[in-house]
Amino acid sequence: RDVNSVSNDSGKNKSPAVLVKDGRTKEAWAQFAVSHGFESSWRAQVHILETLGMTPAQLSKMASSRVEIFNTSATTLTRKIAFFREALSMSDSEIVKLVCKSPRVLEYGSEQTVRPRIEFLEHICGVPTQLISKVVLKAPMIMSLGMKETLEPRVEFLKRSLHLSKSQMGKLVSRHPQVLTCTEDMMQQRVDFLLERAGVRAADLNKVVVAHPQVLHYKLDSMMERLDYLRSVGMRQEEIALAVARFPQIFSLSVTTNMAPKWHYLVEHLGGDVKGLCSYPGYFSLSLNNRIQMRHLYLGHMLEGRGGAPLPFPLSYLKMSDEKFATEIAGSTLKEYEEFKLKQTDEMARRTYESEMESTDDDDVEEHELAAGTESQGVSVPVAVKPCATTGNVLSQQVMLGTFRATAE
Repeated sequence: RDVNSVSNDSGKNKSPAVLVKDGRTKEAWAQFAVSHGFESSWRAQVHILETLGMTPAQLSKMASSRVEIFNTSATTLTRKIAFFREALSMSDSEIVKLVCKSPRVLEYGSEQTVRPRIEFLEHICGVPTQLISKVVLKAPMIMSLGMKETLEPRVEFLKRSLHLSKSQMGKLVSRHPQVLTCTEDMMQQRVDFLLERAGVRAADLNKVVVAHPQVLHYKLDSMMERLDYLRSVGMRQEEIALAVARFPQIFSLSVTTNMAPKWHYLVEHLGGDVKGLCSYPGYFSLSLNNRIQMRHLYLGHMLEGRGGAPLPFPLSYLKMSDEKFATEIAGSTLKEYEEFKLKQTDEMARRTYESEMESTDDDDVEEHELAAGTESQGVSVPVAVKPCATTGNVLSQQVMLGTFRATAE
């Protein structure tokens, strides 16, 4: 029975309306359609997409922007969904993710539009078959780009300017398929920047881009900011070029919240210098609190009676796994190291909380005195409560202040 039909059987007694395939009576569907902005004629299409796994909220959002999908026949819509299952080996949840990210994929012709681009990714770009679906999920916009006028010239540009083999091209597109949405001019500017400003050797260029393809569309002034910071800590041009070649992801890191605090800890606490950073620029990718500081503190704790942690602190100790560090370097067990980390984390959280409470209490007293002084002159001024630095929530701070004062009393 068609999902839009309802029972019209006659009988001795009038029975309730029969539920159709989507589990709704005719009346229930009408109410559901109105509440979500659907046309009454879309029942079959909505049912197909609900069966796929889309939620009413997702369907409503899609209906507000891509009416064309719901005006597609149920047979055609079913066939297009089946194509993604078969051609790309996608699960229903992956298809839902794809459709929510780019609803227009359900408007493209399966054989005329989607399949040629899948074959292009596999045979021309060198993307492994098992990774094609991941590439489409990451960058569904590729399905809308012209083959002759857009995709082919961009791939040719990458192969020519970076001297990429088919295997390298496949790795680049698999890691960051959005690169195919960049114009040749945009990519050329980044290539020139890496060669001329960062000083990367031409022989290392393809290795840099394949390792971190995002460099082909970062903002140039943002990339320059990272290079300027490396110069500010004492790196020479050739050292910067080497650091970028070894760790191009450095262009993705924040100077203020990432690079600067880690450089400070390296110099002030680990006894490190520019030479050590040049040998391991990946140091910037490590967590300051959970990796760098914890290992430094733990080794100092374990060697407390023997002079503490060595200075300069070997950065190789930061590269290895927790288990190898705990057993081979610290001479303990992984469990002991994990317990130490947990204890240190709790202690740091307690100190941060107490520091914030003391600061907040002092501010509150000053503002209360100000308000009281103003009220004595016949003017009422509300006392401001500053957001808590940890939660950013005024209400949370008020609760914490009450707890702090009760404890103090």
